[in-house]
Amino acid sequence: MAGAAARGVRVYGLGRYRVPAATPDRRPARPHDPALVVGFGNVGESAIRAGTRILARLLTG
Repeated sequence: MAGAAARGVRVYGLGRYRVPAATPDRRPARPHDPALVVGFGNVGESAIRAGTRILARLLTG
């Protein structure tokens, strides 16, 4: 997340918004697999393209 922020792309964790499903015996389920949700609001097309390129570079190492 710090790498994206340093390049002007805001990234927020979604962990606090996810609720794991309970197992049949009510024990907590295993953690969710890693996921990425990308959203754009009030952003122009050129900024969307630039942000997507930055995230792709960061994710692919």
